[in-house]
Amino acid sequence: KFFFIFIFLNKKNMKQGFIQNDRTWKSENLSSITFLNGDPIIESKSDNDWFQNGRKGIPTFKKIPSSDGGIDVCLYNYYCFNDERGLIPDGFRISTTDELQSLLLNEQGEFINQYKIPTNTGYITKGGQHSLTEFGAYWGCNLDGIYPRYILLKNREKDPVTSGSDSKACGYAVRLISKPIGDDRDFIKKVSLF
Repeated sequence: KFFFIFIFLNKKNMKQGFIQNDRTWKSENLSSITFLNGDPIIESKSDNDWFQNGRKGIPTFKKIPSSDGGIDVCLYNYYCFNDERGLIPDGFRISTTDELQSLLLNEQGEFINQYKIPTNTGYITKGGQHSLTEFGAYWGCNLDGIYPRYILLKNREKDPVTSGSDSKACGYAVRLISKPIGDDRDFIKKVSLF
């Protein structure tokens, strides 16, 4: 099993970033269409494309038009992060449930979403349908470095974060955070498809 993240938040500039607790967050969701070595990631342009790529374990992404006229959102399947060509830049990793929640709440536990993480990315089912567009759905990881997980961050003060597990062939957005100094774990491990 592995996990994914649904999250309710907005946007900024991926190339810049902001600092929180001595860690750097990317200011926009991951939007790369190539692996680190320059190879293109296959873009699924239809529901069937997404389904077939996921069924075969092929890394793929799908662009979802922004609902507010901003930058299109890229949603990725798990295989994009499990590929030897790499997708996450050096020094960064996928954020955890707690880290994402920390962007939504202040020290008193009040809902603020200070950094405007997108809250309407939705997610792509393994069949290729774009669903739950009222939620922000994000890949995440466990601190033990074994599985990514999904987090659903809801725009409310009580219980703003829900996590769960789903097929690796589903598609979620990604927000990156810098690794703590001395932490070289990649937080991704090859797991069987379900």
